[in-house]
Amino acid sequence: MTAGREPCEPSLMAKPGQRATAGKRLFMLALVVSLCVTGAIAIATLLFAEFDDTAARILGTTALLSLASLLALPAGALLDQGRARPLAWAVIAASAAGFVVAVFALWADPEQEWARIWKVALTLGLAAGAGAQAAASTSRVGEGDSARLRALYWIAIVLASALAVLIAVAAWAEVDSPGYFRFLGATAVAAVLASLLQPILRRMETPAERRYELILRVDREPSHEAVTAAIEALGRHGVRAEKG
Repeated sequence: MTAGREPCEPSLMAKPGQRATAGKRLFMLALVVSLCVTGAIAIATLLFAEFDDTAARILGTTALLSLASLLALPAGALLDQGRARPLAWAVIAASAAGFVVAVFALWADPEQEWARIWKVALTLGLAAGAGAQAAASTSRVGEGDSARLRALYWIAIVLASALAVLIAVAAWAEVDSPGYFRFLGATAVAAVLASLLQPILRRMETPAERRYELILRVDREPSHEAVTAAIEALGRHGVRAEKG
């Protein structure tokens, strides 16, 4: 007499979508906490502290932390989608490194010459900014994007990277040529324009009246984590889904 096969119990291991959701929540929680703490410190310093060198450094530190957090935000969106993870981690690393170097230069001995350290912090910040632009654009790329939209996506990334390089060169070489800064300004305008045109073209190429409904029938009510993972999986393929 053979023993009957026992029914398999559902695995308790976390699914990739669940890990992504947990990672997103943790990242967003850290961002909210850091912004609230830095804002509270800045307000308290402005209202109650004597505005001296120490107060200025505290305000500078809070501003740098907020800037680093905002630069890393598009990387969090990529990690949530499970796309371009090397780019996302590179943006987070550049943001964190730039923050650390800038804070070190801010709190260092004022008698010392820290111009080179500030240039290093600026270079890291520029790399984080260009990466954040690329991450934000990548998070919105869908499989239904047209060829011209994808071309504009790459043009925006190239222009943002070129702008970061031009600013870094101007800082390190201490460029004072008016022609150089004219070219830098033109590159900046082109980079902003290419970035702003992407969502506009994407909206124009997606007719608003074309809307499809996907109905899934299941044997039992799914958990909130399962629904979230399914929505995120559809989102990675350019399908916008919402829970009814």
